[in-house]
Amino acid sequence: MFILAQVFGTLMLIVNVLAMQMKDKKNIIFMLLLANLFAVFNFIFLKGYSGAIICGFAIIQTIINNCYENKGKKLPFLLLMIFIIISIALGLLTFKNIIDILPILCSVLYCLIIVQSKERIIRILSLINIILWLIYDFYYQAYVGAISDILVAASTLIGMYRFDFKKN
Repeated sequence: MFILAQVFGTLMLIVNVLAMQMKDKKNIIFMLLLANLFAVFNFIFLKGYSGAIICGFAIIQTIINNCYENKGKKLPFLLLMIFIIISIALGLLTFKNIIDILPILCSVLYCLIIVQSKERIIRILSLINIILWLIYDFYYQAYVGAISDILVAASTLIGMYRFDFKKN
């Protein structure tokens, strides 16, 4: 199971690094959705159930948010609040120890990421999110996931430089 977890972690790594190099929000979000799918399996095989359920819920959130965006609408504030409440509830349902607070925080951050219209804010919130996941990954021995987190943090910083700070 450990090896299989690392395979899914490797797939997550590749997709996560690519996500922060996307210029358009739609592409960033799609890549994050795919990365979350790989993360679900990664955490299931490592018995990190809080992380798995939070990543699974992130997929649902992303799909719902994209349905609204495809219709040219923003996600209603009430639905955003429901997402946050569900994130906290799911995290508490699988809560085993203090480290399981991190996926809850990450889920709340993800709720905020998917409703952003500015790519710069997506990258900033994603950087904070990835640092929290790094700690969780080390705790649950998701080593490829931790490497992914480090590379994604670096990729995010590069993306921030390229798209947010560097003036053409």
